[in-house]
Amino acid sequence: MKSFIWILFVLLPMLVFSQSLDASQDPPSVQWKTIATKHFDLIFPDSIRQQALHLANRLEVVYPAEQKTMPAPFSRLPLLLSTNSVIANGYVTMAPLRSEFYGTPFLTGSDDGSWYALLASHEMRHVAQYRRLSQSGLNRYFWGLVAGELGPLLVSSALIPRWFWEGDAVFMETALSKGGRGRKADFDMEIRALELSGKRYSYYTTLFGSYKDYVPNPYPYGFLQVSYARKYFYPRVWADILRRSTFLSFFPFAFSASVRGITGINAPTLYERTLNEYDSLWTAQVDSLPETPLQMLSPQSLDDYTNYSYPQQTDSGYVVLKSGIADAPSLTLLTKTGTEKDLKEIVPMDRISVRDSLICWAEYRAQWRWGKQNYSDILVYNLNTAQTKRLTRHGKFFTPVLSADGRQIAAVEFTVSRKTRLVILNTKDGKVVQRFSIPEGFRIKTPSWSADGEKIVFTRQSAEGKALTVLNVKSGTMRDVLPANWLGMMTPVFWKDYVLFSSGYSGIYSIYALHPSSGHVFQVTSRPFGAFNPAISLNGDSLLFNDYAALGFRAAKMGLNPDRWKDLEQVKDRSIAFSDSFVQQEQGQEILSDDHVPHIEYPVKDYHPFRHLFHFHSWLISPDSLNTGVIVLSNNVLNTAAASAGLFYNQQEKQLGYQAGFSYGGWYPIVEVGAQRLYRSAQYKTTSGGSVTDSWAENMLTAAVHLPFNFSTGSCRRQLQLSVAVQSIQVENRRIPLYFEVNNGSFYPLRYALSFARVWAYALKDVRRQWAQIAEALFEHTPFSGDYTGAHFWGRARLYFPGLFKHHSFRITLGYEWQHPLNYRFPSYLPFPRGYSFSFHKQSALFSADYALPLFYPDWNLSAWFYLKRVRANLFYDAGKVFGESGRTYRQSAGMEILFDHFWFSFPVELEMGYRFSYPFVQKKARHEFIFSLPLD
Repeated sequence: MKSFIWILFVLLPMLVFSQSLDASQDPPSVQWKTIATKHFDLIFPDSIRQQALHLANRLEVVYPAEQKTMPAPFSRLPLLLSTNSVIANGYVTMAPLRSEFYGTPFLTGSDDGSWYALLASHEMRHVAQYRRLSQSGLNRYFWGLVAGELGPLLVSSALIPRWFWEGDAVFMETALSKGGRGRKADFDMEIRALELSGKRYSYYTTLFGSYKDYVPNPYPYGFLQVSYARKYFYPRVWADILRRSTFLSFFPFAFSASVRGITGINAPTLYERTLNEYDSLWTAQVDSLPETPLQMLSPQSLDDYTNYSYPQQTDSGYVVLKSGIADAPSLTLLTKTGTEKDLKEIVPMDRISVRDSLICWAEYRAQWRWGKQNYSDILVYNLNTAQTKRLTRHGKFFTPVLSADGRQIAAVEFTVSRKTRLVILNTKDGKVVQRFSIPEGFRIKTPSWSADGEKIVFTRQSAEGKALTVLNVKSGTMRDVLPANWLGMMTPVFWKDYVLFSSGYSGIYSIYALHPSSGHVFQVTSRPFGAFNPAISLNGDSLLFNDYAALGFRAAKMGLNPDRWKDLEQVKDRSIAFSDSFVQQEQGQEILSDDHVPHIEYPVKDYHPFRHLFHFHSWLISPDSLNTGVIVLSNNVLNTAAASAGLFYNQQEKQLGYQAGFSYGGWYPIVEVGAQRLYRSAQYKTTSGGSVTDSWAENMLTAAVHLPFNFSTGSCRRQLQLSVAVQSIQVENRRIPLYFEVNNGSFYPLRYALSFARVWAYALKDVRRQWAQIAEALFEHTPFSGDYTGAHFWGRARLYFPGLFKHHSFRITLGYEWQHPLNYRFPSYLPFPRGYSFSFHKQSALFSADYALPLFYPDWNLSAWFYLKRVRANLFYDAGKVFGESGRTYRQSAGMEILFDHFWFSFPVELEMGYRFSYPFVQKKARHEFIFSLPLD
């Protein structure tokens, strides 16, 4: 029977704890509809029926356009339109191949045009990229056969850098539209500032990032490199590079080798040549640029990249939202004496607004069960009392702004039917005072009050660009004071007879002033990298704004004197016009405006989720020294069902085994069921010295229920999960007793599990969490009658605190475990103190203290083979107590770990390796160990 016990020891935790689904589902109240076009199956809530029909037509226009320079036809693509989330996002996955568009668009920033049009052009390019990678070479004829859709996904994710995925998609959204991020003057601003300030990162630092410096995200880096190659080689160059990569997908440097094979230069050289070219263009762009003088409010000398965003004045100084690689986001007061005072850690959805002693912002709030239904609520902080008040509950409010007297708040409300409304709320109790509806197809951004509270100015965006609009609060009438354009206007504010706003008119973002009566526009600021977020000082004679530099957004101030402003006609256009060539390489014109969308009335049908629970897309072959098996995977479009089925062959015993599992998350609890049948065989010696072969079967049934709770807010993640699982394990048809125990038997273990996490936001440079509490516990036993009996409890808590210096972290771990093994022993989860070998005890307790600190940040690479990102140390003290037959025994140790955060072979997975020295106080013999793992903590 010992072999049976060993199998249970290994398989029980795997079966009970396996959870195929997370909690990211839409609530079951959503009534889903579906539209089938030639290439797409759209699934959407009935509340956006007309928008879905329009998108269906648009997608069939985008489909052939995406295929021109990335030919990769596909038959059908499931596309889910989810509208309950406040997160602006869209994505494509390969296993299974599907896409999802979130309904809420970006309600700040310089993007223009239709949200769904942007997603259609961007995400469908990802589909073309994925299909291109899966339809040729080893990806099709080997990896696709080995693992279905999962094979090319894993290989492509490991080999193809993210800058290509996103840069190529941004190229297409720019080439197919009048807008697109590639046209925006602030899109490459961060790289431009670095280059013109004399700082260029290595190619590998842009791939893997840095804990020392701020590295711009892959989107602009990728867009520049994709554009350069398209300009100097030929339009289909990237399609050929991807195809060549599929024939080299066994080689870790396949992408760079393919770039060299097609263009004659490798990926790092392409990166250097791209930046060399753009550096010369950017240098010419700012040549003889007149710079308006300013007074710096934030520190002029910084050690780390730090943003001092949205500067606004109070009686005590200037309030900013401070954030950066060394600082978690927080409200910060720049005092009159030049010091900084941290007020409150927050992670707002967008901007902050300050009036007198009040600060308001919108903050993310999770729905406690359904991951795709969440909220954006308004909070107000009082500078005098240091108290925070939540004004709304379960709302979808964005970019709130306080009126001049602080009594009202104007905000953008975005509904689940994708309608935009401007709302006015009472600051005292959060009640909505007025709502102003906006025509369908428009969305409002960044409203701002006039000083008398009678008008509100905002940008109004549609598929035809962005206009500057003024609302008369009393009459409810709206008037465009600046017609729709594609120049990325942002954050307008009133000042006397003018409206100030930020825009990329000249190719560099500046603050401009519009005189609504005359229609004249004037340039107020001229800065080398960009000026944003205008606000007015308390006395009304100064402009507060953000001036961008290589080390982040700085808080700045300058006088407001219309006599010194430059008429727009005198402002030199310094734009780097390279998008025209992109358009000619693709369709020769933009195709995303409504004029190019047909009006085919596709049939709209009910979508029945229970008819679409299964979609088998991938399989895995898992050979090892003992078992060879095949497992088939299924996931449905709504992420409510996951299934697997597998066949295994035990090479040692020459026997088969089967298993199947199913998870469902469409109800409040996530439920799982699983079944496994193993056929076993073994030889035993007889008393006469011969041998006999015994064969038998082992059956395992599993049922589990998981209750997830999510109470996360903007700056704090709070999650709780309760689980219960029961198993039936049975051995049957065994003829030969083993070690004088019963031949066959069954038992029914029951497990209860709890996990809780509360983690506050922390900075990139922090070596570990600064403030957090994480706890786990389980109890498992055999309460039902059976042939085996045992009980087990395990619990662990981890508490995190800031260390003695910035970015250091102190962690305390407390653990306890208890076993009551009658004739069955459950697996142990409590580790022994470092430096000691594990041995079983009925009771054990652990106390551990760790102090982690960074040592240095090399950002060093050995060609493409190895990249060292950070070196850190961990000092530890462990104390364990075990309870045995002879009483209590103590185990204590102390030591140090030197850890290296690094990457191998250009794979985008950060690893941890290092050396551990531990000294056990009982054994008094130092122990040396090599550590290699994923940095999970």
